[in-house]
Amino acid sequence: MSRNEHTSIPLVVRAGLAVAAFAALLVGAWAVINFLAPPHREAQIAIGAAWFVGAGLLLSQLGKRNRPLRLPLRVGVWSAALLAAGGFYWTSVRDTVVNEDVAIVSELPAAVEPAAEPGPAPAPEPAPAPEPAPAPAATPPMNARIGSGTFRGLDGHDSGGTATAIDLADGGNVVTLTDFFVDPGPAVFVYLTTDDGTTSGDIINLGSLKGNRGNQQYEIPDGTDLSRYDTVLLWCDAFSVRMAAADLA
Repeated sequence: MSRNEHTSIPLVVRAGLAVAAFAALLVGAWAVINFLAPPHREAQIAIGAAWFVGAGLLLSQLGKRNRPLRLPLRVGVWSAALLAAGGFYWTSVRDTVVNEDVAIVSELPAAVEPAAEPGPAPAPEPAPAPEPAPAPAATPPMNARIGSGTFRGLDGHDSGGTATAIDLADGGNVVTLTDFFVDPGPAVFVYLTTDDGTTSGDIINLGSLKGNRGNQQYEIPDGTDLSRYDTVLLWCDAFSVRMAAADLA
Protein backbone atom coordinates (compact mmCIF):
# COMPACT_ATOMS: atom_id res chain seq x y z
CA MET A 1 0.00 0.00 0.00
CA SER A 2 1.41 3.39 -0.91
CA ARG A 3 1.90 6.30 1.45
CA ASN A 4 -1.07 8.09 -0.06
CA GLU A 5 -3.31 5.07 0.51
CA HIS A 6 -2.12 4.89 4.12
CA THR A 7 -2.77 8.52 4.88
CA SER A 8 -6.13 8.40 3.16
CA ILE A 9 -7.61 6.34 5.99
CA PRO A 10 -9.93 8.73 7.85
CA LEU A 11 -8.74 9.95 11.20
CA VAL A 12 -11.98 8.86 12.85
CA VAL A 13 -11.40 5.28 11.67
CA ARG A 14 -7.86 5.23 13.02
CA ALA A 15 -9.00 6.72 16.33
CA GLY A 16 -11.82 4.17 16.56
CA LEU A 17 -9.38 1.32 16.02
CA ALA A 18 -7.10 2.63 18.76
CA VAL A 19 -10.06 2.89 21.15
CA ALA A 20 -11.20 -0.63 20.23
CA ALA A 21 -7.74 -2.08 20.94
CA PHE A 22 -7.58 -0.14 24.21
CA ALA A 23 -10.99 -1.40 25.35
CA ALA A 24 -10.35 -4.97 24.24
CA LEU A 25 -7.19 -5.21 26.32
CA LEU A 26 -8.76 -3.78 29.48
CA VAL A 27 -12.06 -5.68 29.24
CA GLY A 28 -10.22 -8.87 28.39
CA ALA A 29 -7.92 -8.46 31.40
CA TRP A 30 -10.89 -7.96 33.69
CA ALA A 31 -12.63 -11.03 32.24
CA VAL A 32 -9.69 -13.44 32.48
CA ILE A 33 -8.91 -12.34 36.04
CA ASN A 34 -12.52 -12.67 37.20
CA PHE A 35 -13.52 -15.83 35.33
CA LEU A 36 -10.31 -17.77 34.71
CA ALA A 37 -7.94 -16.89 37.53
CA PRO A 38 -8.31 -18.61 40.91
CA PRO A 39 -9.18 -16.32 43.87
CA HIS A 40 -5.56 -15.82 44.88
CA ARG A 41 -3.55 -12.58 44.71
CA GLU A 42 -0.39 -13.90 43.05
CA ALA A 43 -2.32 -16.01 40.53
CA GLN A 44 -4.50 -13.09 39.49
CA ILE A 45 -1.49 -10.80 39.04
CA ALA A 46 0.33 -13.44 36.94
CA ILE A 47 -2.69 -14.20 34.74
CA GLY A 48 -3.46 -10.51 34.24
CA ALA A 49 0.14 -9.82 33.20
CA ALA A 50 0.14 -12.84 30.86
CA TRP A 51 -3.04 -11.55 29.18
CA PHE A 52 -1.51 -8.14 28.49
CA VAL A 53 1.68 -9.66 27.09
CA GLY A 54 -0.11 -12.19 24.89
CA ALA A 55 -2.86 -9.89 23.63
CA GLY A 56 -0.39 -7.05 23.09
CA LEU A 57 1.90 -9.27 21.00
CA LEU A 58 -1.04 -10.51 18.95
CA LEU A 59 -2.21 -6.99 18.16
CA SER A 60 1.36 -5.93 17.37
CA GLN A 61 1.69 -8.77 14.85
CA LEU A 62 -1.59 -7.68 13.27
CA GLY A 63 -0.17 -4.19 12.91
CA LYS A 64 3.01 -5.48 11.27
CA ARG A 65 1.01 -7.32 8.62
CA ASN A 66 -1.30 -4.38 7.96
CA ARG A 67 0.73 -1.19 7.95
CA PRO A 68 -2.28 1.17 8.03
CA LEU A 69 -3.28 -0.47 11.34
CA ARG A 70 0.14 -0.27 12.95
CA LEU A 71 -0.04 3.15 14.58
CA PRO A 72 -3.64 2.91 15.87
CA LEU A 73 -2.99 -0.53 17.36
CA ARG A 74 0.22 0.64 19.02
CA VAL A 75 -1.57 3.62 20.52
CA GLY A 76 -4.36 1.39 21.88
CA VAL A 77 -1.98 -1.25 23.27
CA TRP A 78 0.38 1.19 24.97
CA SER A 79 -2.44 3.33 26.35
CA ALA A 80 -4.12 0.29 27.91
CA ALA A 81 -0.83 -1.02 29.29
CA LEU A 82 0.08 2.31 30.87
CA LEU A 83 -3.39 2.75 32.35
CA ALA A 84 -3.37 -0.78 33.77
CA ALA A 85 0.11 -0.33 35.25
CA GLY A 86 -0.84 3.00 36.79
CA GLY A 87 -4.12 1.63 38.13
CA PHE A 88 -2.37 -1.42 39.58
CA TYR A 89 0.15 0.77 41.39
CA TRP A 90 -2.50 3.22 42.66
CA THR A 91 -4.88 0.56 43.98
CA SER A 92 -2.72 -2.48 44.73
CA VAL A 93 0.76 -1.20 45.66
CA ARG A 94 0.35 2.27 47.18
CA ASP A 95 -0.63 2.35 50.88
CA THR A 96 -3.51 4.53 52.08
CA VAL A 97 -3.18 5.41 55.77
CA VAL A 98 -6.30 6.53 57.68
CA ASN A 99 -6.13 7.29 61.40
CA GLU A 100 -9.49 8.26 62.91
CA ASP A 101 -10.43 8.93 66.52
CA VAL A 102 -12.06 5.57 67.17
CA ALA A 103 -14.21 4.50 70.11
CA ILE A 104 -12.43 2.69 72.92
CA VAL A 105 -13.74 0.27 75.49
CA SER A 106 -14.15 1.81 78.95
CA GLU A 107 -12.60 -0.26 81.71
CA LEU A 108 -13.60 -0.01 85.38
CA PRO A 109 -10.68 0.61 87.74
CA ALA A 110 -9.48 -2.52 89.51
CA ALA A 111 -10.71 -3.01 93.03
CA VAL A 112 -8.19 -2.16 95.76
CA GLU A 113 -7.24 -5.16 97.85
CA PRO A 114 -7.75 -4.55 101.58
CA ALA A 115 -4.59 -4.24 103.61
CA ALA A 116 -3.65 -7.08 105.92
CA GLU A 117 -4.97 -6.70 109.40
CA PRO A 118 -2.32 -5.68 111.92
CA GLY A 119 -1.70 -7.64 115.12
CA PRO A 120 -3.51 -6.94 118.39
CA ALA A 121 -3.30 -3.36 119.57
CA PRO A 122 -4.55 -1.50 122.62
CA ALA A 123 -8.20 -0.61 122.37
CA PRO A 124 -8.55 3.01 121.22
CA GLU A 125 -10.59 5.55 123.01
CA PRO A 126 -14.20 5.57 121.80
CA ALA A 127 -14.53 7.90 118.82
CA PRO A 128 -17.52 10.12 118.18
CA ALA A 129 -20.14 8.70 115.85
CA PRO A 130 -19.18 9.41 112.17
CA GLU A 131 -21.25 11.57 109.94
CA PRO A 132 -23.46 9.61 107.51
CA ALA A 133 -21.53 8.87 104.27
CA PRO A 134 -22.86 10.60 101.16
CA ALA A 135 -24.63 8.42 98.63
CA PRO A 136 -22.21 7.15 95.95
CA ALA A 137 -22.35 8.96 92.62
CA ALA A 138 -24.08 7.09 89.81
CA THR A 139 -21.65 5.33 87.46
CA PRO A 140 -21.74 7.08 84.08
CA PRO A 141 -22.56 4.90 81.05
CA MET A 142 -19.48 3.45 79.35
CA ASN A 143 -18.59 1.85 76.04
CA ALA A 144 -18.66 -1.94 76.27
CA ARG A 145 -16.84 -4.56 74.20
CA ILE A 146 -19.13 -6.97 72.34
CA GLY A 147 -16.36 -9.01 70.73
CA SER A 148 -12.93 -8.68 69.17
CA GLY A 149 -10.46 -10.65 67.08
CA THR A 150 -7.21 -10.46 65.15
CA PHE A 151 -7.18 -10.05 61.37
CA ARG A 152 -5.75 -12.88 59.28
CA GLY A 153 -4.89 -12.60 55.60
CA LEU A 154 -6.83 -14.68 53.07
CA ASP A 155 -6.21 -15.89 49.51
CA GLY A 156 -2.57 -14.82 49.40
CA HIS A 157 -3.00 -11.43 51.13
CA ASP A 158 -1.25 -10.23 54.27
CA SER A 159 -3.13 -8.58 57.14
CA GLY A 160 -3.00 -7.85 60.86
CA GLY A 161 -4.48 -5.71 63.60
CA THR A 162 -7.61 -5.95 65.70
CA ALA A 163 -11.31 -5.70 64.88
CA THR A 164 -13.53 -4.80 67.85
CA ALA A 165 -17.32 -4.55 67.99
CA ILE A 166 -18.31 -1.92 70.60
CA ASP A 167 -21.64 -1.03 72.18
CA LEU A 168 -21.42 2.76 72.51
CA ALA A 169 -22.46 4.42 75.76
CA ASP A 170 -24.54 7.01 73.90
CA GLY A 171 -26.26 4.39 71.73
CA GLY A 172 -25.47 2.36 68.66
CA ASN A 173 -22.75 -0.13 67.77
CA VAL A 174 -19.54 0.26 65.79
CA VAL A 175 -16.66 -1.85 64.54
CA THR A 176 -13.18 -0.41 65.01
CA LEU A 177 -10.03 -1.52 63.20
CA THR A 178 -6.95 -0.70 65.27
CA ASP A 179 -3.24 -1.18 64.52
CA PHE A 180 -4.66 -2.43 61.24
CA PHE A 181 -3.03 -3.27 57.93
CA VAL A 182 -3.91 -5.26 54.82
CA ASP A 183 -2.48 -5.45 51.32
CA PRO A 184 -3.85 -2.59 49.19
CA GLY A 185 -6.46 -3.48 46.59
CA PRO A 186 -9.15 -1.91 44.39
CA ALA A 187 -12.77 -1.58 45.58
CA VAL A 188 -12.35 -3.25 48.97
CA PHE A 189 -15.46 -3.41 51.18
CA VAL A 190 -15.99 -4.15 54.87
CA TYR A 191 -18.67 -6.78 55.55
CA LEU A 192 -20.15 -8.43 58.60
CA THR A 193 -20.75 -12.08 57.73
CA THR A 194 -21.58 -15.37 59.36
CA ASP A 195 -18.23 -16.83 58.24
CA ASP A 196 -15.23 -15.86 56.13
CA GLY A 197 -16.10 -18.00 53.12
CA THR A 198 -17.84 -15.65 50.70
CA THR A 199 -20.07 -12.61 50.31
CA SER A 200 -22.70 -14.44 48.30
CA GLY A 201 -24.78 -15.31 51.37
CA ASP A 202 -26.21 -13.37 54.27
CA ILE A 203 -24.03 -10.27 54.72
CA ILE A 204 -24.12 -6.71 56.05
CA ASN A 205 -22.17 -4.09 54.10
CA LEU A 206 -20.44 -1.54 56.35
CA GLY A 207 -19.03 0.44 53.42
CA SER A 208 -15.79 0.85 51.51
CA LEU A 209 -12.53 0.28 53.34
CA LYS A 210 -11.24 3.75 54.21
CA GLY A 211 -7.56 2.85 54.09
CA ASN A 212 -5.41 -0.25 54.11
CA ARG A 213 -3.50 0.96 57.19
CA GLY A 214 -4.31 2.79 60.40
CA ASN A 215 -7.19 3.07 62.88
CA GLN A 216 -10.74 3.26 61.50
CA GLN A 217 -14.36 3.01 62.62
CA TYR A 218 -17.51 1.76 60.86
CA GLU A 219 -21.10 2.08 62.05
CA ILE A 220 -23.17 -1.09 62.44
CA PRO A 221 -26.82 -0.80 61.34
CA ASP A 222 -29.36 -0.82 64.16
CA GLY A 223 -30.84 -4.22 64.92
CA THR A 224 -27.84 -6.21 63.70
CA ASP A 225 -27.52 -9.52 65.53
CA LEU A 226 -23.81 -9.64 66.33
CA SER A 227 -24.13 -13.15 67.72
CA ARG A 228 -24.91 -14.18 64.14
CA TYR A 229 -22.83 -11.72 62.10
CA ASP A 230 -19.68 -12.40 64.06
CA THR A 231 -17.02 -12.13 61.35
CA VAL A 232 -15.50 -8.99 59.81
CA LEU A 233 -14.59 -9.79 56.19
CA LEU A 234 -12.63 -7.56 53.80
CA TRP A 235 -13.63 -8.30 50.20
CA CYS A 236 -12.13 -6.99 46.95
CA ASP A 237 -15.21 -6.44 44.82
CA ALA A 238 -13.26 -5.64 41.66
CA PHE A 239 -11.76 -9.14 41.47
CA SER A 240 -14.17 -11.10 43.71
CA VAL A 241 -11.45 -12.16 46.14
CA ARG A 242 -11.17 -12.24 49.93
CA MET A 243 -8.54 -9.99 51.52
CA ALA A 244 -8.74 -10.64 55.29
CA ALA A 245 -11.09 -11.60 58.11
CA ALA A 246 -11.36 -11.35 61.90
CA ASP A 247 -13.70 -13.30 64.21
CA LEU A 248 -15.53 -11.20 66.84
CA ALA A 249 -15.18 -13.65 69.72
